[in-house]
Amino acid sequence: SDTFLNKIIAHLWGGWDVGFYSLQGEANLMSSNVPFTILKACGLTDSPAKEDKVLVGHDDKGWSMKDAHTVSRHDVARVLAAASANPSMAKGLRFDICSTKGQPQVEAMDIIKEAMQPWDPRKTQSVVTVV
Repeated sequence: SDTFLNKIIAHLWGGWDVGFYSLQGEANLMSSNVPFTILKACGLTDSPAKEDKVLVGHDDKGWSMKDAHTVSRHDVARVLAAASANPSMAKGLRFDICSTKGQPQVEAMDIIKEAMQPWDPRKTQSVVTVV
């Protein structure tokens, strides 16, 4: 049922179709046979990089939205830059990214490794960080 609250949320968010088409784009990219890294950022802020601990998760799991609902666009940019500079370590990853108060990760590659599934053999590889 489409409640009044759902209508307000959908209007503010841009409509429920936003999520649908976003997922369609991700599925298209992932099946296109080209290397990809997909970061699904929560609300973006303009705060400087390395001020908060970056959290990663999969399938909307990994943290509570009441505790973490923003991430610095500068932290997102440094993770994307590290992924671009180290494609063999980042290809095929798709993860949620957010932040919370805490000790920030110094190396962006540490965030990428945290985003890997537990069974990913790259998780234990050492890498020379270019960024």
